[in-house]
Amino acid sequence: MDRLIDMVRCYTKLDALDDYYEKEPISLDTVIKRAQSNLKRIFKDDTITLVNDENLSVHGNETQLMQLFQNLLMNAIIHNDKKSPRITISIKEEFEFATVSVADNGPGISLEYAERIFEPFARFSEEKKGTGLGLAICKKPIERHDGQMWYEQSDKGGSVFRFTLQMNGRSKDKKLANQHNKLVSTEKKSG
Repeated sequence: MDRLIDMVRCYTKLDALDDYYEKEPISLDTVIKRAQSNLKRIFKDDTITLVNDENLSVHGNETQLMQLFQNLLMNAIIHNDKKSPRITISIKEEFEFATVSVADNGPGISLEYAERIFEPFARFSEEKKGTGLGLAICKKPIERHDGQMWYEQSDKGGSVFRFTLQMNGRSKDKKLANQHNKLVSTEKKSG
């Protein structure tokens, strides 16, 4: 019960004024490594693979982004049915955005739930692991960072969560961000 209360508190904090969560240049590589370090008692050293051609910097809030990565990594482990869970995080530059993919080798989530998995308290597994807030807590900061987050099934089975973040030092033009997000939405529907 304490964990649920903590998760609800965390979720509601995400509605705080933007001043509360100041954004600054942040290395994605650094945030991922810190999130991984915070969870090191849970992961074996070879569980997570980071595929990153270059260390991209985004304009964001380190606390929110670390929480995002920690939740995605925890979900990938908690809901994994394999003896040796594997998580691959890849980052690529697209236009003025970093597109991040977090893929696992677990059972995946049926596409019929793809739009609803980010709703608070949404759980679609019969095992009822977790609080149902982890993915809602992930999506909210992405939206606050003018990005998008979505779910795909992996070709090899498992889940792939993708999201976009504005790269540091790039245009913060809302019109450009909206055009990029429309392009991403179109690709999600056709892909």
